[in-house]
Amino acid sequence: MNKNEEKSLLLFPEPPILTLDPQWEFISLPYIDFISDEPTSVVAYIFQIEILEKVSGIYSWPVFQALLAGLCHLSRSKNKKLRESAFTIFAGDIFEYNIFVLALETKSKDINNFMIPYFEKVNGYFSLEASSSTNLLPMFRYDKGYVIEYSDSGLEGTAYVDTQEYFGSGLKIYRRIWALPENIGRKKSCYGRLLKNP
Repeated sequence: MNKNEEKSLLLFPEPPILTLDPQWEFISLPYIDFISDEPTSVVAYIFQIEILEKVSGIYSWPVFQALLAGLCHLSRSKNKKLRESAFTIFAGDIFEYNIFVLALETKSKDINNFMIPYFEKVNGYFSLEASSSTNLLPMFRYDKGYVIEYSDSGLEGTAYVDTQEYFGSGLKIYRRIWALPENIGRKKSCYGRLLKNP
């Protein structure tokens, strides 16, 4: 995977259609998280696509690069409360306003204060605001020091090291897929066990 290849994290994968027995425990499905598509409160970082395009042919590239750099340092933080936090990261284009939005599903001011310096360095960063996940899709999850990428079906259960060929954070990134919680008879989001050695 390199800058010239289509990467799963840039394709905004839709949830797979699953037929599951509602009695199954979701934790027994080790590479799937069940994430509701109901709007949820997020902190949204807003970027101007027109400016991002001048920086990179793939305009979301510098945003994800800043995100992973921030998550890398978060995973190594000496602050245990920060390091062991867990939150989902949504993203999406709002073409009506020509903006790209990256949003953290966390109410922690400390997390947002930690992450914002990484985004402010991106050419095209515009503003930060409380918002909703409407029109956004889950792209990553930070889970107590581990970083999960929501990938296309077929890649779940694999992992890769984010070297300089990719975004250069040095993180080991674990691939999972996501589906709607209605598939297992639930309404709210629920996250399975992370198997750390795929």
